[in-house]
Amino acid sequence: MQGRRFLEVAQRLGLEEGEPFLRNRVGRAYYAAYLEARQFCEQHLLYTRTKSSREHQDVLEMIRDSDPDLVVKLALLRKYRNTADYDMDISMDAIARNAEDGEAFAIEIIARLDAIASAGARAAADATDAAGEPRQAKPIVPDGTTPLGDS
Repeated sequence: MQGRRFLEVAQRLGLEEGEPFLRNRVGRAYYAAYLEARQFCEQHLLYTRTKSSREHQDVLEMIRDSDPDLVVKLALLRKYRNTADYDMDISMDAIARNAEDGEAFAIEIIARLDAIASAGARAAADATDAAGEPRQAKPIVPDGTTPLGDS
């Protein structure tokens, strides 16, 4: 199962009224984004799971170089999830804001991970020929063309 499926649950919870639904909406949004980020690390950054709570921080650290802004949003979404799960004194308005923002962050995080993965796949394809062999790099001159005028 893909982590992004939890986003569907978060969106359905957004149709319900009441504090328990809002709190769970935040959690599902976080796990949608986190699980997609963890899978990205496994598939593209050679991450090996430790199956410990430390994985949440490991994933943040691994994707920091790929997209620092994404890391900020995922870390904030984790904070929202922890608040929703453990801080029973937070106002309903704050939980509602976190649920709205959290869902938006999850959508953005998943889209950005998809874009990074897609760009990496395109770069890998561009670096090989039809047989999967590395292409010979053509020198590029300052105007962006090859010396023979090819671009």
